[in-house]
Amino acid sequence: MTKILLTGGTGFVGKHLIERLGKKNFEIIAITRKDTPSASRKLHYIKADLTSYSSVQRIKKEISNCKVYILLSALIPDSKKEHSEFETIDNNLSYNFVAHVNLLKNICKDVEKIVFVSSIDVYGHYKNTWHKEEDVCFPDTYYGAMKLATENLLRIYCKNNHIKLLVLRPSQVYGPGDLPIKVIPKFTLNILNNREIKLYGGGIARRRYLYVEDLIGAINLAVQKDVEGVFNIAGKEIISIRKVIEIIEGAAGKKARVKILNNNTHVLDCILDTNKAETTLGFRPKVSLEKGISLTVRHLISQLK
Repeated sequence: MTKILLTGGTGFVGKHLIERLGKKNFEIIAITRKDTPSASRKLHYIKADLTSYSSVQRIKKEISNCKVYILLSALIPDSKKEHSEFETIDNNLSYNFVAHVNLLKNICKDVEKIVFVSSIDVYGHYKNTWHKEEDVCFPDTYYGAMKLATENLLRIYCKNNHIKLLVLRPSQVYGPGDLPIKVIPKFTLNILNNREIKLYGGGIARRRYLYVEDLIGAINLAVQKDVEGVFNIAGKEIISIRKVIEIIEGAAGKKARVKILNNNTHVLDCILDTNKAETTLGFRPKVSLEKGISLTVRHLISQLK
């Protein structure tokens, strides 16, 4: 039974991943910041603060013999919370970079592969184009900058220590249990609660939204395939934000109250080219946007009852 170390196991994507991996022949060691009871003999939660070197050092023996590391943990930016710029820098540096440095300093000798879930944010929004893995990255957020820095840290470390590295760059991920700071759950809650949606640039910017179970499928392929490299992961459809709102309206059975802001603003598309993931990993997104949004809306409605 392959032993897997997982960070971010209690987060949105992590919960879905544990459910999928639990059905396979894996033993999972999940690092969490809170006391969490282990659910089965194949799933063990270990409490540690990855931003603290001493905290990670204390669990070094418990995470030994892990063959695969899946790195999901991240601090997702929340535009609702007001932080000074230096607070934002400190938070991103600690949670999205230093945490990985501390883990590498205490890495077990048996690790053979690291799967790092990065972000579309590494590319930035400097041009209106499809993004390919070989494109030069110009992140325009601290979150994207730290994700890219971690990619480079892992690339050098894995090369020096003969460890296989797979970096996944997912597009905008959504699904049941997602944080309401993301576009699809945020807009859904606004519609359900009759709150206004503020839409910049008329909502014409296009994306390839990725349903969480399709991302889980990509992570599963990354764990099992004998390959290395950086891979873009995205959903099936290329669609505008305005069209996304229309799909949410249909699933919710309610019309949105939309206020257009800066309609003359030049809004850039942000689309990932997934040809490499399709040909090398065998990745194929299975969930249509209409079905994925329907499942997400249904979940949010159940949470409001």
